[in-house]
Amino acid sequence: VDDVLNALDVQALSMEDITQGDAVLLYTGWSGFLDTDRSTFLDWDTTPGIGEAVITELLFRTNITVIGSDTWGVDALGANEWGAHHIHMNCGGGFIHEALNLREWVMHARTSISPWIGAYVFQPLPVVGGVASPGNPIVIV
Repeated sequence: VDDVLNALDVQALSMEDITQGDAVLLYTGWSGFLDTDRSTFLDWDTTPGIGEAVITELLFRTNITVIGSDTWGVDALGANEWGAHHIHMNCGGGFIHEALNLREWVMHARTSISPWIGAYVFQPLPVVGGVASPGNPIVIV
């Protein structure tokens, strides 16, 4: 919980800036391992993620629509925490977007080239009868 609040503070944001229908995207830097060390990137026990407390104490009450991250699993899988899947999706009706390429946007936002807030658009691959779909996510800033 403190890590998320600190990340918001660094961006001059607060929980009050997160409102109904928003997408909350988490950049951990873990995606850098995808091209350099795939076994580390896919390691269940070390992959960073959010714990259930982040969902229950911070995000659930905001009625966000999407939680996304640059990891292959949004949840803290090594800690056996499944809040994004069990609480956000099942109880809140939200979506999870994993393995997002957020690096360029984050680097630009850190140097004030682009803002931290943008319009998140997800164009799913039309899958008939499916419960999930790959797609093309973009952030318009």
